Amino acid sequence: MSTLAVNRRDLLASAAVLLSGAAWGVFWLPARSLARMGVDSTWLALWLFVISLAVVIPMAAWSWRALHRAGTSFLLTGLMTGPAFSLYTVSLVTTDVIHALLLFYVSPAWSTLLTWATRGGLITGRRILALALAFAGLVVVLGGTHGVPLPHNAGDWMALIAGVLWAAGSTRSNAEHSLVVTAPVAAFTIGGLLAALALVSLPLGPIGEAPGPGVMSEALPWIALLSVAGFVPSTYALLWSTQVLDAGRVGILLMSEVVVGTVTAALFAGESFGWREAVGSLLIVGAGFVEVSGAARRTVTV
Repeated sequence: MSTLAVNRRDLLASAAVLLSGAAWGVFWLPARSLARMGVDSTWLALWLFVISLAVVIPMAAWSWRALHRAGTSFLLTGLMTGPAFSLYTVSLVTTDVIHALLLFYVSPAWSTLLTWATRGGLITGRRILALALAFAGLVVVLGGTHGVPLPHNAGDWMALIAGVLWAAGSTRSNAEHSLVVTAPVAAFTIGGLLAALALVSLPLGPIGEAPGPGVMSEALPWIALLSVAGFVPSTYALLWSTQVLDAGRVGILLMSEVVVGTVTAALFAGESFGWREAVGSLLIVGAGFVEVSGAARRTVTV
């Protein structure tokens, strides 16, 4: 593969991640609208994955030979990335949107550390600076009057754990770059569905009651539209990109969701967006700028 082709592929993957992040940045809007209708975020995640699995199964059947050659390693990846999305979906409703976004998007730090631990090699000075900015943003947002900068409620913890799981899964996905993209998408969907089933089965405070038949008859068409028109295509685009780009860069480019999510949450949800959230957001997005500007300077070799 020529250097030009590699550059084009990397550029396309980067654009796919940026657009997927921007789309996910407004995901909290339908999630909260459906919650007001009576569909709790956990049940929303469950139905999203059920419908998505119905869409993905025919594609998986069409690619069965390629999936068979891939083996079962990709299933473990899906048991990380799928639950990450389920936990993140719940966190968007059980804590402030801004806190959920920022806690999840420390994932580039975890990706970098996991890549270093599993593959070795040196961490560049630019990546160290990006990590320092990301963690500084986390400290600013979660510190202050609460003392130690740790998550303060169940939604915060879900967002943080989701970021760690996403980092681990995307790191594995990058190592499995030869897989047909349907493999990680199918595994992601199965993993997310299992996590959603586990969440609705646990006696957790943030988990609401199962929506009744009347509520579901009204909400299901909207959930199906959200799944088919938004969730499945963005999942394909994003999981293909994780096979092309390193996990740290994927996580940093996905921070486009932070920008879109924080702005829309402040505009449409009336959430607090004071100096602490503003400074923390700038630091975390600054980490993305440092990383991407460094990647743009590097020459791709073949």
